Amino acid sequence: MGLSYTKWNKYKVMREDDRLLPHLPETTWFSYDSLKQAVEKHDEWILKPSGSYGGDGVLMVRKLEDGKFCVQTGKEVVEAEDFESLQAAIADKVDKAYIIQKRIDLAQIEDRLFDVRLMVQRKTAHSPWQVTGRLAKVGGPGYIITNVNRSGGYVLPLETALKRSSVDPFQQEMIIPELDRLALITVLKLAPFYRYIRDVGIDFGIDSDGGIWIIEANFAPATFLFNKLKDKSMYRRILTFKKRA
Repeated sequence: MGLSYTKWNKYKVMREDDRLLPHLPETTWFSYDSLKQAVEKHDEWILKPSGSYGGDGVLMVRKLEDGKFCVQTGKEVVEAEDFESLQAAIADKVDKAYIIQKRIDLAQIEDRLFDVRLMVQRKTAHSPWQVTGRLAKVGGPGYIITNVNRSGGYVLPLETALKRSSVDPFQQEMIIPELDRLALITVLKLAPFYRYIRDVGIDFGIDSDGGIWIIEANFAPATFLFNKLKDKSMYRRILTFKKRA
């Protein structure tokens, strides 16, 4: 059994697991009808291409007062007077292969959004999965994405990021074990549908209350991010797993 590596397909697999479902932001396939229904339920939504990575093509739609909207791409913000104007504003930015995801109110570090990348790896198809790396990606000021290259952000050790963040201090000590647990459940759920995966980079969002959200699972994760940390031990560990048995 095999599926294409799109965000939508992976989301549909993950949502079938009752342990993961509470940690998945509400997500639907993009159409103007589904977007209209979405903004009637919640004020802020992220639109992202189902088949690309690295923050490419991501935009945010926010519902304002009096039926108005704003659209943010990168740091650029455009207002729309009504839903028809919103459609026109995003027509050249969004194609049919998009998903709509309820925006997570991410915790921040010095007014910058951040999320968490966990590397989960195995050496062979029959080896146990292991969490081999953890870090925080801090986005550039004013950006809605945390991609380091695209937003001009930086990386931090996860423990350091949590201490500097707006996350409730009483929740912080429970976050890392819970991230590890959810990461392993995620790869075990996905692996039967994607039999040849060995390296998975899972991006998690953490809200200010310490709630954990699964943003996406990447099957071609950028390991160079771990080489940006001062301590290279996680990076070296990740590379040893890439030397297949």
